[in-house]
Amino acid sequence: MLERLIIPKMRALSGRANRLIAPRYGKRFPFWYVIEYPKSGGTWLAQMLSDYLGYPFPQHSLLPVTHKAVLQTHWGYTPNLTNVFYLVRDGRDVMVSFYWMRMRAVKRSRYASDLAHKKRYENLFGEHFDPDDIRGNLPKFIEQEMRHPRECHLNWANHVDEWWSLDSGSIFLIQYEELLRDCAGTLSRGLANFDVDVDLWRLKTSVRRYDFERLTGRKPGEVDNSSFLRSGVSGDWRENFSEDAVNVFDHYAGRTLERVYGEELT
Repeated sequence: MLERLIIPKMRALSGRANRLIAPRYGKRFPFWYVIEYPKSGGTWLAQMLSDYLGYPFPQHSLLPVTHKAVLQTHWGYTPNLTNVFYLVRDGRDVMVSFYWMRMRAVKRSRYASDLAHKKRYENLFGEHFDPDDIRGNLPKFIEQEMRHPRECHLNWANHVDEWWSLDSGSIFLIQYEELLRDCAGTLSRGLANFDVDVDLWRLKTSVRRYDFERLTGRKPGEVDNSSFLRSGVSGDWRENFSEDAVNVFDHYAGRTLERVYGEELT
């Protein structure tokens, strides 16, 4: 009972308290922030920053954080934050990763939230839907997440639109795909943006510590849909999107994708 009901509520209250504390008192502790739309690689980025900076990463805190730390959040634009890494990922890959995260919960059906997801998707797809039929289910899934986002108050397009024009001394914008291409170099530029002296050898050590193959025993691109760390690559959407899914995503988020990536990922 404690694990299934009380702890999730404590985590939710902790997150709300952190959002009140951070804009007012974050400079005192200090906080570093990794802000992302869910399933954009924020845990990976926060782990590397935590390791390099030597600050704790209280990922699932049950109480508000009132000490120096790296905080990973899904907040919409929040004024007065400093040391913000805003991480964006191709929204089509986000939808695929999000789908499999939800279906893991449906298959698990252990927690109250799992059962709520199961009921939600039975209503959306039909009572006896196949969770593994991503190509058939994805168009409705994308539309649902765009119209009624649940993990975040904003959908992917609105979340990215709020943050992506705010590159400044207090906010550093990163594409997940940049991290895949040159992780240490991208992190080095981000830390330098906040006037941190970068020891490249030590930074590369932190990057290696959280390398996909090291953590999973799989090479990037070797997919495990049952794992939180699914594939470790970009462009996975091409194997999972039907033409209908492409059209639905383009309707809700095509302009945002083009704004962030241009022709690079088409």
